[in-house]
Amino acid sequence: MANAVSSCIDAAAAEFDPASQKRYLRAASYGMGAAVPTPELGGLGGGGGAAGGEGMGGDGLDDEHGDGGAGLTALSRAATPAGSGSGPAIDPQPFVDTCKRLRVLNTVRHRSVGMPLTSEQLKRLTPTVLVDRLVSRRKHHLAIKVERSPSQ
Repeated sequence: MANAVSSCIDAAAAEFDPASQKRYLRAASYGMGAAVPTPELGGLGGGGGAAGGEGMGGDGLDDEHGDGGAGLTALSRAATPAGSGSGPAIDPQPFVDTCKRLRVLNTVRHRSVGMPLTSEQLKRLTPTVLVDRLVSRRKHHLAIKVERSPSQ
């Protein structure tokens, strides 16, 4: 199950289409939920609650650009089930980090910014370089948001 979850997370990071990213992340979230025993359900946790990204807007970076990463924040919060006595069987940190990175990517990929970065390119850029590139494109507000974002 861990390999399937990891593959879904990697596939989401490689996608440019936010709808496809959400599908992959929902599958990963479901797999993580199914692998975690939850005492209140008396068995395996249902990942179905994590798949409900509709109607949950993202916050922070994607606010000014529409659906660039809407729902990714809700998915990353749902990755760690509450009330799980034994802790997650699959480490949720790669999932959360990927969601954060995709929010930044989807924002800078938007046509008003015009930086078609891949996930791998974003990993290799330092935050300073990305902020400098945004400032040179006169995207000061976005540069501030990227600078304040918790993780790339």
